[in-house]
Amino acid sequence: MPTLSMKRIMLLSVIGRAIQEIEADPKRGLRRMIDLGQDLVHGDSAQEIFSFLQQVLHKQTSPCYALLERMVREVDHKTLQHFGVALGWDSWTEGCKLLRQSPEEQKWAEPLVIGEADTLRGLRTEVKKYAAKGVRTFFVTVESQKALYTALQLASSETTCAMILFMPPILIDNQTAARISLCHTVCAVLYDQPEREKAQAILRRAKCLYGVYHVCTAEDTAAGIQSWLEQLGGAYFAIVQEPEADSQIAKQIAAFRQTPTVPLLPIAARKDFADIQARICRKR
Repeated sequence: MPTLSMKRIMLLSVIGRAIQEIEADPKRGLRRMIDLGQDLVHGDSAQEIFSFLQQVLHKQTSPCYALLERMVREVDHKTLQHFGVALGWDSWTEGCKLLRQSPEEQKWAEPLVIGEADTLRGLRTEVKKYAAKGVRTFFVTVESQKALYTALQLASSETTCAMILFMPPILIDNQTAARISLCHTVCAVLYDQPEREKAQAILRRAKCLYGVYHVCTAEDTAAGIQSWLEQLGGAYFAIVQEPEADSQIAKQIAAFRQTPTVPLLPIAARKDFADIQARICRKR
């Protein structure tokens, strides 16, 4: 029986080989990666995700193939490997086991707002406190260049945690994107603000994994969100903060994910994250 560290190394190796296969034959390589992942990852939450992916991939015309093929072509392979393992193994598998052992319900992901006064030492102490409980995913918010660099230092030192880093697009330039590209457990998320398309182009050139975050207003409709998603060129995913968990927008996002018209993964922040919470933290 391999140790946990050996299991993690095996997963990194499997994903690395699968990425090479996807480059040569996207459909065959992707199906093989999902099959191997399901064999190696035994947490039931992760198993449900792999089962869903297998169902989606039965459709030979699924845009998921185009999305994964584009990610393999455009995103740094170490980022795909290490972010995938940090989220799928460290958080949704091993972290999940610890969360379920707690007498009180814990969040599967913690928000972390980093300001200019925060120190790397203090942040590392806070992250390690949560990681000991099983929390290995962090929604990190930064609003300044200094805070962003501190967040990247934190990510570089805590490599078994998945850092989903929310930021205004104005912070992105070539130098910043180069720094993000070196942090392989970081996924950048741009606010849907002016300069977003320019920031997306810079991140894409630097081979970063990134998406877009949109907060719905009273004027947003399900049809409008559908149109926005279809026009969201370049991003690999979109997180939409819908007004309420059972809104029409959340239903539209679920329908779009089942039968996508463009190679993009849409996420309803309230509904989908609540579903993940319910699956990960339910007691056996």
